[in-house]
Amino acid sequence: MIPSAALPLLPMLVSVLTRAARQNTSSGNAAVAADNQETRTELLPAFADALVAVATDADGSVRDLNACIDDYNAARDEIKRVAQKLQVMD
Repeated sequence: MIPSAALPLLPMLVSVLTRAARQNTSSGNAAVAADNQETRTELLPAFADALVAVATDADGSVRDLNACIDDYNAARDEIKRVAQKLQVMD
């Protein structure tokens, strides 16, 4: 497997699902198509980068919280084991 640091960074193109727009013949303005036909649109690179940064931060936060939950569960289990040993000694 090739290390990720050895791979070149390529521009990222991100698109999202949107409703198709149609040209309003009377005013020349774009309006939402009556049939709500779906299409895709490309995000601006800076917005896509910001969106990826938010998702990356959230992913790290979830990992941190899961580690905290694991530590809590381990401490709780240890307290239960100690309490059971103390009950046996009584």
